[in-house]
Amino acid sequence: MLNFDTIYELLRIALITGAINSLFIQKIKCKFLSNDCLIIIISFLTSMIIGTLFSLTFTKFSLVYSLWVGLFTFVHAEAIFNVLKKASNLKNNSVIDSNNKQNNESEDEFGEG
Repeated sequence: MLNFDTIYELLRIALITGAINSLFIQKIKCKFLSNDCLIIIISFLTSMIIGTLFSLTFTKFSLVYSLWVGLFTFVHAEAIFNVLKKASNLKNNSVIDSNNKQNNESEDEFGEG
């Protein structure tokens, strides 16, 4: 069985690193690169490096999961996220939403909400 929660967390991290990587590639492309094939190779390498290092630095994911973040960064995490969301018919999978629900439930238990 797939662990959709972990996949969604990896994709969320890849969304952030994808934005960073896109800006980085645009800067390099404008100044140094003109060959499309070279741009794709450099994009893949920077995606893997930025995604992996970002994940290892700011999360507690293992190296294997961090490498997946790098790959998701290259493939564009937003597209993968939308496909998985439609395929699994999950409405609310964000950590923030689930934390808010838990906070609201705890407030209801104490009569505050």
